[in-house]
Amino acid sequence: MQDAFIGSAYGIAAISFFFGAMSILIMTNLVQAAIEKERKYLSYGCYLLLAAASCAYWLYLSTVSTVLAAMLLLTCSAHITFSRYYFHCKKNMPSWHRYLTVLGITGLIFVPLMLIDSIQTGLLCTFGLATFISTFVLAIYASSRGFGRSRSYILTRFCTTPIVLMLIAMITGVIATDNTIFSAALLALLLDAASTTYTLVQRQIRHMHERLLTHYNLSVERAQKRQQGNSLRQISHDIRTPISGVLGMSELLLETSLNRNQRDQVEIIHRTGESLLRWLNGVSDWAALQAGRLKFKNVPFDFVGVIRDCTDALKEVASARQVNIQTVLDQRLPTLVKGDPERLQQVLRGLFDFALYYSEQGQLNFCATLTGEKNRWLLELTDTHSGLRPEDLNGLDSVFDEQNPSELSPVEMSVHQRNWSVAARLCEMMQGRLNVSFDPASNKDTVRYRCELLLPRHTLLSHSEAKYDELLKGKRLLVIDDSHSSRKIVAKRAEQWQMRVSAAPNGEEALAMMRTVVGLGGHFDLIILDYDLRGLNGLELAETISRDLTLGNPAIIMLSGASTAPNSDTAAASGIRRVLSKPISTQSLKITLAEELTVNKVRPRTCTPAQPGTTASKA
Repeated sequence: MQDAFIGSAYGIAAISFFFGAMSILIMTNLVQAAIEKERKYLSYGCYLLLAAASCAYWLYLSTVSTVLAAMLLLTCSAHITFSRYYFHCKKNMPSWHRYLTVLGITGLIFVPLMLIDSIQTGLLCTFGLATFISTFVLAIYASSRGFGRSRSYILTRFCTTPIVLMLIAMITGVIATDNTIFSAALLALLLDAASTTYTLVQRQIRHMHERLLTHYNLSVERAQKRQQGNSLRQISHDIRTPISGVLGMSELLLETSLNRNQRDQVEIIHRTGESLLRWLNGVSDWAALQAGRLKFKNVPFDFVGVIRDCTDALKEVASARQVNIQTVLDQRLPTLVKGDPERLQQVLRGLFDFALYYSEQGQLNFCATLTGEKNRWLLELTDTHSGLRPEDLNGLDSVFDEQNPSELSPVEMSVHQRNWSVAARLCEMMQGRLNVSFDPASNKDTVRYRCELLLPRHTLLSHSEAKYDELLKGKRLLVIDDSHSSRKIVAKRAEQWQMRVSAAPNGEEALAMMRTVVGLGGHFDLIILDYDLRGLNGLELAETISRDLTLGNPAIIMLSGASTAPNSDTAAASGIRRVLSKPISTQSLKITLAEELTVNKVRPRTCTPAQPGTTASKA
């Protein structure tokens, strides 16, 4: 039969086309397996390779040998393995996965038994029948469960299963040899290979398209977030400077002699500026928390004073809801701590806003005390008539969790929910925690809000605050800022401490002023500069001053916007001792200047002297 089939021109062309096409399909699957590292491509490529090799062996040798029998068993086992991976049986159909695994291993065990001539035919027919019928039933079962790729698989199995079974029966001698059956088997095998390979490649193309689309969407989202962050930082910088001017000037006005009406008006201006600043901080912090780029100040401030200012400001809001706020502060609380007073105010605001939203007519009891741990303070707010329920907290603790993101989107969250989420996240970043506890035993409406914060006591200077003016009295200060209002506010504050103050709008004028003072036999003790300066920026100017030994050894402090301030390592490399963000309270600025002035007396220079001509060229 084989000689007659190969001897004709039609037979030679058909055989050449079959093996050429099969070679291309085999290489396609094996290359996909190498690229994608997926087992279904490898198993299907092996199945096609073994099937083509079995056909070639029978076509040219025309004998049933142990080698051909073993190849047919391996072909069936490879087909079983491919079906398991194709339908993801291990994940979607565990029982089918176990059955096909046992069936495939059985086929491999039968390979050595092909050496026994008496059971070759029975084993081949039985195992071939079990293989193709099992995979055909598997495809029907997968289709009934909604597996999308099972339709093409069923069609190919419907066409190839009967023909392949007849081919196995013909090879083993169960039925008579027939060229028609052999030709149909080759055609069915080729159509099966082409159809299944096309399905696999199309699926891979869809997956690649989905990955590219996902990557594109992520890139667009990141670009939008960067653009939004840059816009918010620019807005924050542009608005923060005039707000600092409003707060600074109103603060200076409040320290002057005013009549009652004028003082009320200035206090309204000051509170309005603080409200605008809180709103700006909230918007900036929300974007910074989402991007993971939030920065914290580390300045000394009046711990008790910040708490009192915040609770006093909220009493008016509470009274509008007919809620009374009672405050009890532990006498052992430190006067000065070191940290970020603005972040502490945000935490307290978020805590009180959330509690007041759910509070009914009654009383809020707030207390601040020590915990058992060093430098850890407990702020507790108790509401005896709260409408808060546990389900109201769902999703609020995972808003900024990238691993398990909250189902709530920022658009769906209310203002008090966003404030609470920001406050909770700020507590975590300050090595503290914010939580809510319910007390159904005593009163079903009693809710306790507990906030623990880690704020180290400020004990760098042994002097009391009353001695700070004495430390600063008579010292020479240079203020460098391109904003006239910012220069004026800092200068006015320093003049109240009886410092000798000079101001410059840019680095060139500041260097010229410093050289003039040095030429007259003096020097500047302290320098406060901004980062955004025309010409030399704050870092370049600080480096120039630090490297020029003729200018003395002033303590350099950068007071800049939170969005433009450099990190502490970059600033220290340029000779800047401290980086502060606008706006800063009068007390924090005074303590910082006194500290740096004291420490600078014993601090050695870390910058190398400039080479001849370097300073002049930079200036």
